[in-house]
Parts: sequence; structure tokens; C-alpha cells
Amino acid sequence: MENDQMKWIQRCAALAMVLGLAACGGSENDSSPPNAAIRISHLAPDAPKVNVNVDGAPFLTAVDYGSSSGLKPVAAGSHEVAVDGILPSGTSTVIGPVSLDLKPDTQYDVLAVGKLAGSGDTAFGPLVIERPNQAPTGGDIRVQVVHAAPGAPAVDIHVTAPGAALASPTLANIPFKTYSDPLTLPAGEYQIRLTLPGTVDVVYDSGPLTLNAGTDLLMAAIDNLGAGPSPVQLLAIGDAGATPILSTDEQAQLRGVHAVADAPAVDIWVNGVAPTAAPLQGLAFKANTSYLSLAAGDYDFVVTPTGATTPEVINASDVPLKAGTRYSLFAVGQLLDPSGETIEPLLLTDSGRVVATEAQLRVLHAAPTAPAVDVYLTAGSDISGASPALSAVPFKADSGYLALAAGDYYVTVTASGDKTPVIGPLPVTLVNGQVLTAAALSDSVGGVDPELLILDDISSK
Repeated sequence: MENDQMKWIQRCAALAMVLGLAACGGSENDSSPPNAAIRISHLAPDAPKVNVNVDGAPFLTAVDYGSSSGLKPVAAGSHEVAVDGILPSGTSTVIGPVSLDLKPDTQYDVLAVGKLAGSGDTAFGPLVIERPNQAPTGGDIRVQVVHAAPGAPAVDIHVTAPGAALASPTLANIPFKTYSDPLTLPAGEYQIRLTLPGTVDVVYDSGPLTLNAGTDLLMAAIDNLGAGPSPVQLLAIGDAGATPILSTDEQAQLRGVHAVADAPAVDIWVNGVAPTAAPLQGLAFKANTSYLSLAAGDYDFVVTPTGATTPEVINASDVPLKAGTRYSLFAVGQLLDPSGETIEPLLLTDSGRVVATEAQLRVLHAAPTAPAVDVYLTAGSDISGASPALSAVPFKADSGYLALAAGDYYVTVTASGDKTPVIGPLPVTLVNGQVLTAAALSDSVGGVDPELLILDDISSK
């Protein structure tokens, strides 16, 4: 943990120093110089969220991967910028403040790129792009392209009319951290495709894009942490922020989890098609599938006992699965519920982003026989003097992903307001980069003790 945090501190310090060097050179002769403009974008896939302060005031707060400030006008001249890396300890590592001299009529794109876990060319660091602060005119657009995806190889970039055959690339053999000059083009319909250098093997396809007159974009190719085969997605960074543009072959991913203690092994039918083999056939209690790739769209899911067509213990229609999104579909509840309730589906949206300075843990209440619960995360097994990390969590609710420091913990689950453990204390070792879901399961019928089912949301890919 200390090494990861020190690496973050050292590399952010380098970022702050380069900010100062890259932005120097402003004129002191103008009594009232025009504004400069600055835009800060978080494009480092495994770096934590950050806060940015300019002249002692918040400029950006809790900026996550794939986010951008949009262009912010700043008076030309000297400014102080500080970057805070948000760490699980609850304290921020403050970088700077660093004095910047911004030139008038100039845009500064400050990109955090690379990976904290990277080395050499892919190591985390700053990329500063400077260009005239001048909007396109006369029905034109302005586009600048940057390769900001540390996980992708060098690429050829083709900007064409939609459906045009690939010929000579607009930009050839562009490696990581390389960017084009600003390109002025007529407004209209375009298609952006990335290929391996010297080939027509497409690794990213934007599909048709409408770029209206006056559009002024920095198009960044960043690592795709979603569900498709493309190693990258485009991020259209404009005046107001950033918009992802997924590849046309981007998919959704779905993981099935059997969390019903008194139900037998089951089959999961997709759009009326019966499974013929694992993982959708014969899924037993506490078992889960891997993440299965599916085309984006609405799906019908039916769950039956293995080898049977009835009863349909779950019949979920028109379940929307979005491109680029990963999900877990839990079967929860009781087959023999005295209250008359039955098994039901519970769809959760999962995270696929590894953060090098933290572990991520999501807690789910999937125990139908249990009341609302408190969840404790403690250094020792004794919770008598501890406060719960999560309070009064009802059945089917989850915590969202909690950012936690790496280390050894005990997880204890109690009825809300009670200190008597119903699950645990269970020892858990968390490691930076982990993304886990912990589902509290019920004993229900059959003598199964209450327990915690730990799912790895990364290795299940």
C-alpha cells in the first residue's frame, strides 16, 4: 500500500512540475491580455479519482477516469494549481501548489495518461497539448486526435465519409502519447476507424458521426474498460466535457449468480433458447457463470430447474443491457417462502476498472430470511466498540463499490442495531487492484449456515 501511494505521489509531483514548465512563457507586456483556457482530463485507467484546485479554489472534484473539465477560461498570467489524489485513507495527497504562467489566446489540454502499474512508455505521467484558442469558422470543424490508450498498440487513424473504403490513413502509425496537429475539416458526416499499422484490420469503428459546424474536439483514444473486443474507445473532449464514443462492435457482459439456498441447480434460458452446456446449464447454489458477452439490447431470461421446462422460477422480460456495460444477474429469494414471495431476478451494474491505489468492495444483502443488517469492516474480530461501515441495509440493497485501503480486515454481519454476529467475523485480505462483491446469503431451508459469498468482479471476465 505504501509503495502504491508513494508512486502516486511521485508521479503526480512530476505531473505538477511539467504543468508549470509546459505553460510558461506568457507575455508581461499586455496590460489587459485576453483569457487563456485550460482543460484537464483524467485518462489514466488505473489511477484514483482526483481533486484539482486553481488559485486555492476547487476547479474539479472527484474526477474519475474518462472525465474532463471542459474548457475553462482563465485570465492569462500566473496561477497556482494543486492536484490531490484521493486515497482510501480519507486523506488527500496534495501536489503543489505549482505556479503556472498561461499565455493569452491559448488552450491548454492537460491529460493524465498512462498507468500507475505501467513502466517505460506506459508509465503514468502528464501529456500537455497546447493550441490556439480559436474556434472554427465558416462551416468548418476542428478536430485534434491523441493516442492516450496505454493498453493499445500503435494504430493508423482513418477519418472518412461513412462507409468509405479504407485507403491511405489520415494519420499513420500513431503510438501512445502521440497527437496530431489540429485538423480543420468541413462540417458533415464522418466515420473514424483505427487499424493496425499498414493494414485494414479495424480495431475500432465509431460508426457514422455527425459533426456540426463549429465543433471543436480533442478526440482521445483511451483504454476500453467495457465489454467489447476493441482495446479502445474514443473520448470526444469538447468545450463542456467528455462524451464516450463506443466502437460499433461494443457488447454488454452478463454474469449469472445462483443465490437461492433452497433451490436446486438451474438452467438459464436466453430469449427462449434452452442452454445445452455449462455455464448456463446446471448452475448450482453459490455458483456463478463467467461474464458472457451479449449484443446490446433487451433480453428475456427464464430460469428453470435443470433439464426441465417448468416451473419457470424466474421469468424476466425486456431486461435492458447497454453496450459497454457489465452486469451481474442474481437469482435471490426463496423457493419455499412462507410469505408467498418467490425467487426473483436482481440485476446489478458491475465495475471493470482496477485502481492501483485501492481495493473495491461491494456488499449485497441477498439473504431473504434476514432483516436489515449492519456490516462491519474492522481490523480485529471484536466489534463491540466499532461502528458499522454500512447500516440498516435491507434485502436486495447493495453498498455500491467502496474504496478501501489494502490490508487485513474482518467482515461481520449483524441484524441492524444488534452486535450479535450472524455472519463472521470472517478474515478477508484486500489487495490494491481488487474489485470484489460480497453477497450475504441466507440459511433458508436445508441447514446451510448464513455465509458470505465473495465474487471476483475482475477474474470472472
